[in-house]
Amino acid sequence: MNGIFLIPDQFRIVEYVDHIWAFIIGYIICMAIVYLVHQVVDLVDKYNRTKPIYIKEADGREIIIPADKFQQMPAVVVRDLFKRPAISRSQNVVEEEVVDEKTDPINLPVIREGHVLIAGETRSGKTTAMKAVLSQRENVTVLDPHNDSATWPSGMKVIGGGRKFEDISDFLNTMQSEFDSRFEQRARGRKQFSGLTIATDELPAIIAELGKDYGIIWRRWLREGWKVGLYIVVCTQSTRVETLGIKGEGDILQNFAYVITLGKLAQSQYKDLTDGLDRPAVISSVDGTYPVVIPHTEYNMQSLYADVDNLLESDKERIVTLYLSQPENNKNLAAIQQQIFNYSGGKAFYKVKDVLEERGLL
Repeated sequence: MNGIFLIPDQFRIVEYVDHIWAFIIGYIICMAIVYLVHQVVDLVDKYNRTKPIYIKEADGREIIIPADKFQQMPAVVVRDLFKRPAISRSQNVVEEEVVDEKTDPINLPVIREGHVLIAGETRSGKTTAMKAVLSQRENVTVLDPHNDSATWPSGMKVIGGGRKFEDISDFLNTMQSEFDSRFEQRARGRKQFSGLTIATDELPAIIAELGKDYGIIWRRWLREGWKVGLYIVVCTQSTRVETLGIKGEGDILQNFAYVITLGKLAQSQYKDLTDGLDRPAVISSVDGTYPVVIPHTEYNMQSLYADVDNLLESDKERIVTLYLSQPENNKNLAAIQQQIFNYSGGKAFYKVKDVLEERGLL
């Protein structure tokens, strides 16, 4: 009797085993299909990201730029490099919009706010250009582990000389606290912040020495610092993001308000604009791209401050901004005079008072 009832049970076991195997095989097939679909999607995406960008110029010539290099260019360079191109996403082609460009060199404009990228090969004049930009600003700190007494103007705050990276680290940590504090104030409704500029031509060395965490700090400042008056001025070998020592952040270059390109790099990118210039230099911003004359002179800290006898409109705006940023119950006109003119009392007192009265604030 037992032998008779064993046969159906054995058939049931075989049937269950067949079902299990069918399930396993079906699962494997489904996973294989999903894997293949992902591979195809990745290949298509990789192709779209790596296929070259074709620039069509007015004379019919086509210039080919690798996609990764095109994506790493700052926005102001991309827009103006080929006379304000308009990008066709469907065809991956940049059609040229022909406009009249000013080709006469302009004097370096006043750049008191915004991030600035200065790019050029060794001995192209990057440090000279940086001094010229910094001479127009207040509250400037230079990070330079290789600083000597002859590099920067006397009176300018320089941190890190003698490869004292620990001093640079302490300063960056302090500035990170300032960054967070300003954004907390912004969240509470504050709209105006006094400008503070950090400048360096040693960013890759600083990040390499201090570690990746400090690279994250630089990225945060470049992306968001301008919202609360924290600005970066940095020198690099090219307009590619790798030269900043920050890899995988191609779009971060879009945050520079100004890009100054010098030397052979300027000649290679802007041949028509730099022809005939003894010191090739080009500046790009939202206002366009122009050849520019970088003043080669010695700077002192007095040039960082306004001329009390010839007050510019921008200086008046700074006075108003500083006044409004002070607490209502603790207005300090002497502090404003010191920041604007580098001294208080006398003419500085009357100038600040006149401006505030003119604006109806006193």
